Amino acid sequence: MDKLGLLSNKVVAYYYRDYSDDEREIMGYGLRMILVTIIDLLAVVVLGGIVGVPGLAVTTVISIGIIRRFSGGFHASTVLRCALLGAVVSVGSGLLADYLAVSIDREIIFILLWMVLLVGAILIYCYTPAGVKEKPLTSLPKRVRLKIYSFVVFFIVLVIDFSLYLTLEVDSYVLSSLFGVIWQMFTITPLAYKLFNKEYIRVDSIRRGVSR
Repeated sequence: MDKLGLLSNKVVAYYYRDYSDDEREIMGYGLRMILVTIIDLLAVVVLGGIVGVPGLAVTTVISIGIIRRFSGGFHASTVLRCALLGAVVSVGSGLLADYLAVSIDREIIFILLWMVLLVGAILIYCYTPAGVKEKPLTSLPKRVRLKIYSFVVFFIVLVIDFSLYLTLEVDSYVLSSLFGVIWQMFTITPLAYKLFNKEYIRVDSIRRGVSR
């Protein structure tokens, strides 16, 4: 367990000592996830502010986080690496969105919206929920539920992006959101796991007791 996980468990053990071990474990995990989210968001805001695109960077990280909550994806090996990777991806996406918004025709953005919708739906169908070796998702009902939720939040994000594109001239924010969706869709694929040296776990392999 990493240091942040140990800290979370100690805090929960101190303030909730009357709770059962299972309850404290759940609360400790929840507290860790909250702290990780805060650290990641702070890194994005700080780095985004330095380069002048804090709003766009935050838009990207929100799109990533909303879908990732249900779709899963590979994780960096430490909290620090996770925060740095998230900041680089989000701020880089913000900078690219800021540049492209004034450099390309709006019709290209419309085409990109449809491409992300179609390709993203296929990837969600094929690869969600994407687990990791340390926490494989073997329960079929849970996997089905997470896949459905992934579709729902994915479509909600895309509907918002389409609406912003059609009603408001905020193309840089539409693009930064789309780049966040694209990144998250990439993180659930076996290729992403391979590139970041993470073991991709197939559910059918888990059920046979063999990981591939």
